[in-house]
Amino acid sequence: MGQIKMSQIIKIEDVISLINNHQNVVIGMAAAEPKLFLSHLHLIKHDIHLMNSLPLDDMYQKADALQHIQFDSLFYSGQMRKLSLKHPNVSYIPSHLHASGMNRMQALPPDIFIGTGVKHPHKDTVSLSLSNVYEIDAFKRSKVKIIELNVNMPFVYGDHLIHINEIDYILETDYHPTEVNYDTEDERDTIIGKLISEHIEDESTLQFGIGAIPNAVAKALIHKKNLGIHTEMLSDGLVQLIKLGVVTGSKKTLYPNKHVCSFILGTKALYDYVNHNEDILLMNANYVNDPYVIGQNEKQISINTTIEIDLTGQCNSETLNQKHYSGTGGQSDTAIGAQRSHHGKSFIALHSTTTQKDMNGKPVMISKIVPKFVNGQSVTLSRNDIDYVVTEYGIQKLKGHTIKERIYKLISIAHPNFREQLLEEAKIMYDI
Repeated sequence: MGQIKMSQIIKIEDVISLINNHQNVVIGMAAAEPKLFLSHLHLIKHDIHLMNSLPLDDMYQKADALQHIQFDSLFYSGQMRKLSLKHPNVSYIPSHLHASGMNRMQALPPDIFIGTGVKHPHKDTVSLSLSNVYEIDAFKRSKVKIIELNVNMPFVYGDHLIHINEIDYILETDYHPTEVNYDTEDERDTIIGKLISEHIEDESTLQFGIGAIPNAVAKALIHKKNLGIHTEMLSDGLVQLIKLGVVTGSKKTLYPNKHVCSFILGTKALYDYVNHNEDILLMNANYVNDPYVIGQNEKQISINTTIEIDLTGQCNSETLNQKHYSGTGGQSDTAIGAQRSHHGKSFIALHSTTTQKDMNGKPVMISKIVPKFVNGQSVTLSRNDIDYVVTEYGIQKLKGHTIKERIYKLISIAHPNFREQLLEEAKIMYDI
């Protein structure tokens, strides 16, 4: 039996002293980020690289003390966007989620991994808890392996379990994982959720992206039967479907009767549910999000959101006002994977409009369906890989349709105030 050794337990000041100049430090993502380490990040005096993804800790207030740290992010959050406004060394790593961690670690091998974990109460096994997107790979590849061992983190099963003796250093902590609530009262989300639900058959397997719209879809699925879960992110909405008996996993192709995911993010109720629940499998994203794996599931459904879409079907899901906003994440992985599935479907959802301030600071409504991208927007999902597009004004299948057909389909689900303008611009640009 391997017990925790006194030599493994160190203080946060000791961790800071272990970090040397020009090292590459990789930390856990989202609710699995090491909060104790991040609260002391400003004490690091060396020039280092710090790789994160969807960070939830707000480092904006400490930006002035972090100027020497290069933040390399696989996926921006609101906190990362705010930090980038005051910090010159924040940059995004373009990559599909299933390969993102490995791609970065091949380009810049990790020296130190700092993550979170919880020990099994009766075994010498440690779960890396709430994220397995790249964490187990970073743990294995790093020269120094540090875990914030935390009794308040849920013990989640999967292929990210390690033996206590594999850890070099342990920080004993007792904070609670960060909670995020994606519930919404926006009527547009409710309408979109109902539209998508009408196209989801019983016995389908679900993949949900981040945000309020996927959560609204979950609420609209309560009358379905024998759904399954194979998703990058496990959310409160999906767990509610498990509790209601809507999701059973009994008809899944891969891992029947198990609910497969790569990271877990939501409320305390979600974290309590997954704790020591052997029906939940947290598996490496290089497996879960591999389009060729996803495509093996019968009736695989992928539901993601986008910032804007052009009239040919290109989706920009990561840039806003010429600034990086989020990331590619698993959008392409899951959209392509779902369409490889027998009877699979991919949905891209968005509100038809948003509000921005004009040059005088006055709020102005703009269309999120646009004639073309003109301001350097990223193309997250190629028009070659689009399937269904949904707004609060309807749902249209673009896959297999010509540019001309797509133009009319997308205009039909644009906000009525912009349809005539979109058509006039389309006539000029696309000669229709």
